[in-house]
Amino acid sequence: MVQPIPALGTVGSPYFIGQDVLQFIEQYERLCAQHHVTSKEKYQGLPEYCDYWIGMWIRSLPEFTAGNWIELVRKLRAEYRGSDRFREMETVEFLEAYVLQCRSSPPGVREYYRQFTLISQRVTEAGNLGNAQRGYWFVKGLPLKY
Repeated sequence: MVQPIPALGTVGSPYFIGQDVLQFIEQYERLCAQHHVTSKEKYQGLPEYCDYWIGMWIRSLPEFTAGNWIELVRKLRAEYRGSDRFREMETVEFLEAYVLQCRSSPPGVREYYRQFTLISQRVTEAGNLGNAQRGYWFVKGLPLKY
């Protein structure tokens, strides 16, 4: 049994206002997959889950008109890159800031390991960090008392 996709404004429905585009796209794609939305319905319904003016802009894009989901997502990510906190988490600078914070105010070893693993994995998956660099930053973040 296929359930209709939740209407805009209902609990569990994503809404894009121009911030955190990566998180919005992931939530929207997950929602579409859970409700077995076809690819055509997915890209056609996207503007409805956005701020009115963002939705109008999306409808005007050649990627939208062509029905090219991959290029449409690429265009959205490029346009809203500057206001995407989740994208910032994919940078070495974000990892470095976390490591330096831990040096000055050390958490417990388990907490450091858990957070470092989550952050560095995201940076690595984005292609911004190699394993050797990952090890370097891990050791650098350990307080001297350990």
